[in-house]
Amino acid sequence: MPPSAAATRGFTLIETLIALAILVLLAQMALPAWHEHIRRMHRAEARTAMLEALLTLERHHLAANTYGDAETPGQVAGNWPVSIQHAQQPIYRIEAGPCTALTLAQCAELRAVPVRDDPQCGTLILRTTGEALAQLPGQAENPAGTATAGNGGCW
Repeated sequence: MPPSAAATRGFTLIETLIALAILVLLAQMALPAWHEHIRRMHRAEARTAMLEALLTLERHHLAANTYGDAETPGQVAGNWPVSIQHAQQPIYRIEAGPCTALTLAQCAELRAVPVRDDPQCGTLILRTTGEALAQLPGQAENPAGTATAGNGGCW
């Protein structure tokens, strides 16, 4: 005796393909938002590490009256570059140097260079003068508060 129509209920191939297509469309919309969230999280980790390093440099400046290393003239005090990691993967590299046209007694600059491209903010720059900048590859430094080249919200 063949099974009745009520006993053989299930999804047809067309219904399954439609559900799969809807799932793929939802994933395509959600994935870019997820990646941007991850980039913002990595930027926040880099900003935090830069602020901690800046506080260490300020303490050194109070004691030595310079941001420079006494043993290696022309170099910022400390061990540079510093790698910022998330889940044991490098995400940013922090470099230190003198500010443009100023001496290490006057100003030091920290640069957080992303390991992977960050098309919205690029390299984050923090100076002991209080300037917070973002620099996209191949472009001049933009103050963090401006919306030029998408740099608003980087800091």
